Amino acid sequence: AVTMRGNFVGVPRSTLTLSGDRLYARMGSPITGRAQPEEVLLEQRSFLVGLDLAAEGRLLPGFPLRLADAEWRNWEFEGSPLADSAFIYVVMRHRDNVNAKLHVVCFEAKTGAIRWRSPLIVAADSLGHGTRDELTHTLLSRDHHRLYVNTNLGVIACLNIENGDLQWVTRYPRASFRTLDPDDSDRHFFRDLNPCVVHRDLVIAAPTDCNRIFALHALSGQLIWATESERAVDAVHLLGVGQEHLIVSGDYLYWFDVDTGRPVGQFPPPGVNVEGYARPDPRGYGRGVLAGDEVYFPTTDGIYVFAQRTKHGDRGWDPQQLHMLDLTQLSATGGNLMIAGDKLLIVTPDEIVCLGK
Repeated sequence: AVTMRGNFVGVPRSTLTLSGDRLYARMGSPITGRAQPEEVLLEQRSFLVGLDLAAEGRLLPGFPLRLADAEWRNWEFEGSPLADSAFIYVVMRHRDNVNAKLHVVCFEAKTGAIRWRSPLIVAADSLGHGTRDELTHTLLSRDHHRLYVNTNLGVIACLNIENGDLQWVTRYPRASFRTLDPDDSDRHFFRDLNPCVVHRDLVIAAPTDCNRIFALHALSGQLIWATESERAVDAVHLLGVGQEHLIVSGDYLYWFDVDTGRPVGQFPPPGVNVEGYARPDPRGYGRGVLAGDEVYFPTTDGIYVFAQRTKHGDRGWDPQQLHMLDLTQLSATGGNLMIAGDKLLIVTPDEIVCLGK
């Protein structure tokens, strides 16, 4: 999400990566782009930790990873790394007085030694415009021997996981932030924690700085489909693909045909959703989750459970609601959802609620 308070643009986010018995996290300052980077001390910068869960959380050799060398001046780690048994892969951002630059770096998982650094992926003006500190949390996606990165800076990129070489870079049209045009919605600027979704030969993206959701060919980066401008612009979460439907959420829950991008469902039903009008009721509150053949959609007062596949009726495509969990009876609210075994976890601003599915 993008907020502007004082001299900051963005919202601090925290994520974890679990790979076998190893846990990785980005720690330190949430700032990834500083308006005055020359004033930053090493202790004020980001770093990566790697913990051995089989050894009671002891630090792995070579960790924490800190950007102490002169070559890393004005660099910051983005989100938590992607990891496998041998390596970790993380997006890194460099900020100067002109623009933001992104690279991907691969480290040895056991020692923290650098294996490779990718070529420059993008150099572009960011939302802070060099005058405000920026808080971003860019995450990677992986499919076999390829890494995909949604930069939120005007490009989607594919890298060779073995050496970091760029396989393709696809540009998309960027939206201007806060244009003051009452006919333009800027709800898409609330998207973050938005890595690409990889499904078969498609790479699906919903960038912060674009008012569309689109799919690219995984091998070439060629555009396959894109939603219409301003359709589902409130959507901030790519929940995933189920039953051949791409399912995304924001104020509403949306279903799209994953192969064509054609809309095939929406809850609540479509209505007036422009500046100056009330938002839908019920309204999404937190990130939902796909489980089995179902999708869980959290709102302030309840969790709506739908089939992942919609049906076509006399009035068009209809979502199939299966049931609704009333959270008011539990003195709870909606939030970010997670399935853990046969338990449903609700992460709210001030508590974690565990329910049996």
